Amino acid sequence: MFRDEAPVTAQASDCCLFTSWHEDRLLVSESAEYSFTVDGDRELEARFAKAIISKEFVFILENFFLGCKYDVTLEFDSQITKVRFIYPDIDPDEQTPIPEEAFPDEEGKVKIAAF
Repeated sequence: MFRDEAPVTAQASDCCLFTSWHEDRLLVSESAEYSFTVDGDRELEARFAKAIISKEFVFILENFFLGCKYDVTLEFDSQITKVRFIYPDIDPDEQTPIPEEAFPDEEGKVKIAAF
């Protein structure tokens, strides 16, 4: 009987992390890229976790020119070591978003002041 290797790759959406591949409720891999031998019907399950555990926005003040200011606290999964911020109305080639990136503290939290 001829058996082929089949590769699969899990891709997490924004704000999610790949955690593992499971088959028949058993862990078969913690790598997003996994190969298995095709020897019949198989059911693999890719599992994901939320990257952002919690978010808190505290209103600070309202400014006529800049808008409302908030203190923002984001708590991330422990696997997250760097956060890059993307602002839909800012072209990064023309203006640097503030903050552009941040690094979670030992509790996995990032605190920023945002308008």
